[in-house]
Amino acid sequence: MVTKVLLAAGESSRFGQCKLVQQICDKSVIEKTLQTLNSVNSEPTYVISGAWHHKISSHLENVKNVKLLYNPQWHKGLGKSIAFASKKLGRPDRGILFVLADQVALTADDLNKLIDGYTKYPTRWSARFEHCLSVPAIFPPEDNELLQNLTGKYGAKELLRCNSSKINSIDMFRASIDIDTPEDLAKVRDLFESGKLEIVDGQCD
Repeated sequence: MVTKVLLAAGESSRFGQCKLVQQICDKSVIEKTLQTLNSVNSEPTYVISGAWHHKISSHLENVKNVKLLYNPQWHKGLGKSIAFASKKLGRPDRGILFVLADQVALTADDLNKLIDGYTKYPTRWSARFEHCLSVPAIFPPEDNELLQNLTGKYGAKELLRCNSSKINSIDMFRASIDIDTPEDLAKVRDLFESGKLEIVDGQCD
């Protein structure tokens, strides 16, 4: 079993406003990603908020099966949000699935492949694109202490790129699609409207 965590604490500095409440088709960015996570199973999705907590809280007020957790140290980077989530939600009998709130192109099938792999072999599992290992990713309970000590803006990438631990990965080009700027949003909107979700600048950071 895994606990689903949506990381939504960043300040959207390159976007200039809260990118997660911007519309794509008939839903906001965060609603679209939440819909995918909630379609995986009936368990709640935990949303880690931060810079835009009040706006996100109000925006998700009527969304079911969501639990919002505010990270007061959001300004210290993505690593701190992962550490916060791991301290709050880490359990000895469950892995944790982390997804970025702006990974709007992900499908339930993408996430189910990770979960199925983890169920069979409960080690680290991550998405892979352009030879890059990245979120969405699942970490087993034995990683809880490492996760709780993460800092900085790079999140869990150092753990995914650590050669000393077994990491399984699944090809997932949709994981490369995210939204950092208004231009990215326009590009992603075009992809959805055209029905052509192909690799867009799928580069490893």
